[in-house]
Amino acid sequence: MKLPDPQIAAAELERISSLRPTLAIVLGSGFHVVADALEVDAEIPYAKLPGFPRTSVGGHAGKALLGTMGGTPVLVLSGRAQLLWENSSFLPAGKDCG
Repeated sequence: MKLPDPQIAAAELERISSLRPTLAIVLGSGFHVVADALEVDAEIPYAKLPGFPRTSVGGHAGKALLGTMGGTPVLVLSGRAQLLWENSSFLPAGKDCG
């Protein structure tokens, strides 16, 4: 199985916004209200990010948002991807990286 290339997704994010985030936030269940505090510059559904995993949990928006919070450039991943395969470059929450 060919693993997704995170650089391709990163290039798409760079294409849709001139912001270069210094902070990334992954929102899971019940935290979507955090995205309301973001001054959104651009957003893109996970399905349109090449090689990016999809969210499979109901209620997760499944989109990346680029914007600012308190003047800080931020990438918000609204909806956590649920990964079921091994050896992926994208790790599920709670997965031991070591």
